[in-house]
Amino acid sequence: MKRREFITAAALVVLDAFPAEADRLKLIGWFMGIADDSEGQARLFEFREALNQLGWREGTNYRLELRWGSGDSELIRSFAVDFASLDPDVILANGAPVMAALQRATSKTPVVFVQLTDPVEAGFVRSLRQPGGNITGFTHFEYSVGAKWLQVLKELAPATSRVGVMQNPSNPDWPRYWRAVASGASTLALSMIPAHVDHHSKIRPVIRDLASEPDTALVVLPDTITSVYRDEIIDAAAQYRLPAVYPLRFFALSGGLVSYGVDHLDLYRRAASYVDRILKGASPGDLPVQQPTKFHLVINAKAAKALGLTIPPTLLARADEVIE
Repeated sequence: MKRREFITAAALVVLDAFPAEADRLKLIGWFMGIADDSEGQARLFEFREALNQLGWREGTNYRLELRWGSGDSELIRSFAVDFASLDPDVILANGAPVMAALQRATSKTPVVFVQLTDPVEAGFVRSLRQPGGNITGFTHFEYSVGAKWLQVLKELAPATSRVGVMQNPSNPDWPRYWRAVASGASTLALSMIPAHVDHHSKIRPVIRDLASEPDTALVVLPDTITSVYRDEIIDAAAQYRLPAVYPLRFFALSGGLVSYGVDHLDLYRRAASYVDRILKGASPGDLPVQQPTKFHLVINAKAAKALGLTIPPTLLARADEVIE
């Protein structure tokens, strides 16, 4: 072999052994606290589509590592450790339980969160404008929403005097949600009852006990448990004839009476832009936490009829969507 050919061949071997960083597929972690169901797939679809529009092609310049916590705290902790060992280029994560587990597992892997209430008070970021560290993302809650949930319930079921507030007590956002709802309860002369559900087996007994008193309604707060077991909550509320308001559109689509909350699928589309910027070299700590801009009121007319409720024309006029 000629000397020039030998040198060229040797160089190619070195290049093959140590591929350029630009040629390596970026690794994106997808870490959801919810289950791999229709709602989970809807979120994943929106995220993938948004990445595609930004020039990212799965299997060509990035690969996706999927983890679904399914509302299981032990599983969520285990997956957080898995991701820390995989060392992805960035992780997209949802919910406070997932974020708490990731924060314990790694302080260097970039994380973009979606669907957090107050990341500053929870200790995930230093400030909304300058998060610092390895975490940034998109919140899904504005405190005035708590009062609006109660207002919608009173319009649909005017006799309501007691409201059960369903939440997982181990969710670090629980106290903030409670305060948000309490701020509206006094104005409407409503008494609040904590309805703690830290396991799906408690859902039906809690709703049954609430319904044992007249003029009671239910506020269901966002959490991995309430999302994963939404069908069980909606079925029990219907069985015990308990008017209920839910935090996100997919609850009403699943048969719940009414939902009011952020357009959560929009958050996953917007989150793709932060993932894109981080993959291109941006630091999460320099990307401001973004707050929700779109809230939707969705009424399930079929559920209202089953409960014998008349939807006021003024509420119908404000609805973004009515499910017949």
